[in-house]
Amino acid sequence: MRTQFGWADSDSKFIIGDREISKDGIFHSPPSSTTKGIAALLNPKGSLEKWKEVFNLYGRKGLEPHAFGALTAFGAPLLGFLGQSGALINLINPGSGQGKSTVLHMCNSVYGHPKDLCFKQDDTLNGKIQKLGIFNTLPATFDEMTSIRPADLSTLMYSISTGVGKDRMKQSSNELRENNTRWNLLALCSSNASFYDKLATLKDSP
Repeated sequence: MRTQFGWADSDSKFIIGDREISKDGIFHSPPSSTTKGIAALLNPKGSLEKWKEVFNLYGRKGLEPHAFGALTAFGAPLLGFLGQSGALINLINPGSGQGKSTVLHMCNSVYGHPKDLCFKQDDTLNGKIQKLGIFNTLPATFDEMTSIRPADLSTLMYSISTGVGKDRMKQSSNELRENNTRWNLLALCSSNASFYDKLATLKDSP
């Protein structure tokens, strides 16, 4: 059973939901206890033609930033082939109703449920980092990050860019747990203010 989605087995297979996709075809891939909850959100639903119609609205003049964000969905699985572990894109607009959240939902819709695949605001920092490892090479979307604490933002951004989860100690002994949490992905965020400004409250040159 798989514990991560995206590329697997030396990039010869792609795991999404309960499917394994390779040059030989599409096969059933039973979700593990780690991936079961998210796997249920990674299934095709609705009309492909209607989805194309909606996505193509970003082809209108003036919506280039929206298109760039939505196309993160297709860029995320390719990032590892550039030798990069992770990167973060923040969609900033001080006002509401500018389509920031909708861009995140369009990004998610490439793989599954538009809204429920977004990381939740009240997820713990450790929970977010653990979830990055499950998404692996799928895009990770974080909506409404305006209120995140600067220290937590700093840790999250550093983790995303390094592509490695936290080391943890075993409860029963003075040993480190095996850390297999790795990823190569793009994270897409939305906020009302610059992350640079938020990080500048911690140090002069973030």
